[in-house]
Amino acid sequence: MSNLIAIVGRPNVGKSTLFNRLSKSRRAIVTDEAGTTRDRQYAKSEWNGQEFSIVDTGGWVVNSDDIFEEEIRRQVAIAIEEADIILFVVDVQNGITDLDLQVAQILRQSKKTVLLVSNKCDTFDLQYQSSEFYAFGLGDPYSISAVNGAGTGELLDQLVVLMKENKLTNGRKLPWKQFSHKSYAVFSSVKKEFTIGVLAVTTLTFTCAASSIAAQRARLWACILAAARSLLTICASP
Repeated sequence: MSNLIAIVGRPNVGKSTLFNRLSKSRRAIVTDEAGTTRDRQYAKSEWNGQEFSIVDTGGWVVNSDDIFEEEIRRQVAIAIEEADIILFVVDVQNGITDLDLQVAQILRQSKKTVLLVSNKCDTFDLQYQSSEFYAFGLGDPYSISAVNGAGTGELLDQLVVLMKENKLTNGRKLPWKQFSHKSYAVFSSVKKEFTIGVLAVTTLTFTCAASSIAAQRARLWACILAAARSLLTICASP
């Protein structure tokens, strides 16, 4: 099944509501009771001429002995294995929970393309609280409201871009897509320091005073050392 999008996350973050929104249906039952969705549900959808399939999954509970929750975890694992892209849904109104962190760790290990979806941004002010989800190391959170549809257009636009990339690369991640958010930030820091160093060399070339040459040389070495520290940070990053 090509262009399959899996919606995953802990219980009660609005996965089924998002599934209904993206599939333009009411196939998934939506309640406040955890464990309502147990089996995988599939639907087809389309956005800007791009067709794709969506799979809704039950709420992911880690390290539980409940027989039903064990079956839900199995169903979620199957959906992740099948999926081309994963929507990791979190609840902006509740913030980060221990279960969110556990699910995020599992998704990072899956090596699949993951989009972080900050759901329940039902008012404009709530979207600013999504910034805390950068802690997952899964890139920029997409602030949406599955209930009223706010932000889902931008999310769908990005899904279309990723589906086209997957088609061009035959499902393989491009090298720069493998950077975690933390590593990308460090990489940007290295780039900045090297740029400053190059500017220092350029300035040094056109500076005649001996005192200025010494100052620029000191600045150049400082930039090189800063870049080296950043590179060591990248090597130490998971």
